[in-house]
This record gives sequence, structure tokens and C-alpha cells, in this order.
Amino acid sequence: MLIFIVLSALFASASVPHERELKNTVSAYWNLMGKGEKAAALKFVLESSQNDFINRDEPKIRAWRYVSANSINPQEAEVTVEIEAIFKGAPISAGFQTIQRRETWVWNKKAWKLRVEKPSVAAIAPFFTGEKAKEPLPSVLQISPSILRIQFFSKVQDGRIRILNGTEAAADLVSAKVDEGRFDIVKRPDHVQPGQSGELVLHYKGTENDKNLESQITVVLKQGDQEKLFQIPIVYNYLSDGARGLLGLTEEQAKELKRGDKVAPVFKQPTPPGAPPQVPGQR
Repeated sequence: MLIFIVLSALFASASVPHERELKNTVSAYWNLMGKGEKAAALKFVLESSQNDFINRDEPKIRAWRYVSANSINPQEAEVTVEIEAIFKGAPISAGFQTIQRRETWVWNKKAWKLRVEKPSVAAIAPFFTGEKAKEPLPSVLQISPSILRIQFFSKVQDGRIRILNGTEAAADLVSAKVDEGRFDIVKRPDHVQPGQSGELVLHYKGTENDKNLESQITVVLKQGDQEKLFQIPIVYNYLSDGARGLLGLTEEQAKELKRGDKVAPVFKQPTPPGAPPQVPGQR
């Protein structure tokens, strides 16, 4: 009887709350993605993930199939789908390939939303090689990215910098300096051990509405008796051309866009023969 109770508890914990809504939402999302209607699919993506979704390269999908859903916690589920697609970067000779994709869906404001995570080289490589690849650290002390971009539509307004130490000596973070009127350093490592990485997190605390503003962070790292200086440009209130185009905004309209303004992707519809072309943003 005890074994039966334990097994029952395990199966109960694996069940997904709101599972019917989840399957219906995932189906609606992948039906749109299968038709190449990425702008329409944006409504199923978490607001904090929408910029990454907009800028993400998508494969050409021929078919998809719902496989399973597993509960991570009461608000999150890992959904597995099988897609048949041509992937960017794959050799032409590879043609359509069938892979399983696992993505995290979040129960947010009484609806399921997709959380988009930018795939690493290690995550993409198995699609093309059939092997689980490991992304190696550089053999030097290095900082990534080379340009830090903080998205205009991000609610948290955080920027993350990785200190990559592929050497055989520990590195100390001597100093990190930013424009303190605009940024706070909310996380920083004191040391980065050999073969490890550390994360430095900035928070933009301003309320400016101008786009693609520029600043920089200066970081000094020390190994033994040697100090190394890094200057990383920061572009904050970042609004890419891709995001602007998907929202149907002209450059002038993008400049006038303010925080809190309601924006939505523009759905492309065929223009009737002889009709004048529509200007983005006009109704």
C-alpha cells in the first residue's frame, strides 16, 4: 500500500495544471509558426521575452507534432514538440530534418506564455552534428558581449556581462565603473576561478524615452601582478530595426514611442490590385 501511495504522489506531482489550456495554446502558437506568421505568434510570448523572440532566426517548418508536457512547478511547464524543418546554418544537402524541441511555457495572468531563451552554440550543435557539443571557454581572460544592449521594452532593464576565464590562474575583479546617474551594479563577482565564468549585472534606473542611447562600463581585472582593462560600450533603450519593422513603425514613430505606449505587431495582408500602398502605423 505504501508503494502505491508513493507512486500515486509522484504521478500527481508530474501533472500539469491547466493542461488543456496549455495544449490548446501550444497548438495555436505552432500552427501560426508553421505558416510563417511570426508576428501573429508574438501574442503567445512573455512580454519580457518578446525582443529575443523578434530577433530570433526561425527554421522553415513543414510539419510539427505535440509530444508531451511536464510540470516544472505550478506556474511553469516544459513542452516537447517534434518539428520537421530546414534549419538556418545547416547544409542545403541536409534538407528537412526532424528534431524535438523543448521549450518553457509560463502560466502568466491566467494564460500560458512562451519564455524564449536565446540558444547557445552548444544547444544548436546537436541539430546538425547529432552529438551533444560543449561550448569551450576561450583560452584567455575575456568579457562577453563586446557590446551590451539593454532592451527598451524590457521591464527589468538589466544588462548582463560574463567574465570568461579560460586560463589557469584566478582573476580578481578590481573595479567596475559606470555612469552612476543612470546605472547601478546589482551583482558582481569578487573572483573568477580558472576554467569558470562570472556574471556582472547592471540595472538601468532611468526613464528616458530616447532610443539607442550610448554609455560604457569600464572593468579592471587582475591576474597575479597584471591588470587588464576592458571598456564595453552600452546601448540602452535599445530598439533594433527588426523590432521596429515588426511593429510597423517608421523611424520617426519609433523616436516618439514612449514607455507604456500600447504597441502590437503589424499583420501583413495582401494589398488589393490598384490600391495605394499602406504607410506603417496608419489605420
